[in-house]
Amino acid sequence: MCEEDQTRKLLGIADSTQEPFVRFRTGARTRAVLATRDGVVHRFQDRQARVVAKLYKGKGNTPGSLGYQQYHDRWFYRIAALTGNGHVQQSVSGGVLAGVGPYAVLQFIPGSELADVLERGDLSTAQVGRVLGDILIKIWIPLWAAGLRFKDCHPGNFVVTPDGDTVMIDTEQMRKDADEVLNQPTDWTMRDKHQESGLARLPNLVRRIIFAIDTAPPAAALLRHIKVSLDKSGLFDALRRLGREANTEEIAMEAAQSFLDELGTEWLRQ
Repeated sequence: MCEEDQTRKLLGIADSTQEPFVRFRTGARTRAVLATRDGVVHRFQDRQARVVAKLYKGKGNTPGSLGYQQYHDRWFYRIAALTGNGHVQQSVSGGVLAGVGPYAVLQFIPGSELADVLERGDLSTAQVGRVLGDILIKIWIPLWAAGLRFKDCHPGNFVVTPDGDTVMIDTEQMRKDADEVLNQPTDWTMRDKHQESGLARLPNLVRRIIFAIDTAPPAAALLRHIKVSLDKSGLFDALRRLGREANTEEIAMEAAQSFLDELGTEWLRQ
């Protein structure tokens, strides 16, 4: 059975439905990523009008594969910071289906990957400010305040919607963090590692976003300015405290706004 037929079976799409899918690029662990086209009827219609089906490699019986399945099918729904956040791609289902193998079904997010948007290099200063604000204030802080951490904050893990919102996709990178939050809340072994990796990558993520403005300064100067702004704002320390100490979310929000203000030279304030 080919991958499209397997996805039809998984999603319960009628054989008579013509060209029901849009195919996306695969990752290291996926053998196919297919999204339903607009108007295609499927078995998860009551939860999401359009969905993305990920077909994973392997038989689905390894600890790593089981972690993916549990995250999408159970853990995601137990963390309100994930299910109640419109800037986070929603999980719909996960598991192993006979004849298909291990899979995940996710909310389809319309728009363009942030990586592609940045590659075009035609963002306005207002758009850059909105993207940065969404990532820090709508995604990063609420998720870390819930005790989660993530390390893989590259532009390919965000989508910019037609309305201009920035949404985090591929949230399964937090599966081990969700496991700790739900099942071993006093154990920060994985979250400590992911925290420091995420913070180490934040300056370059910000640089890549701002560099999509034609009037941005040279890359080296911009990165120095970002690091100075991070130090002045105290954002790193505020992010580290999230989920560990009570009443730290507002402090982190203020630090994030201070960081954005520090970045606010004329080419970002316009």
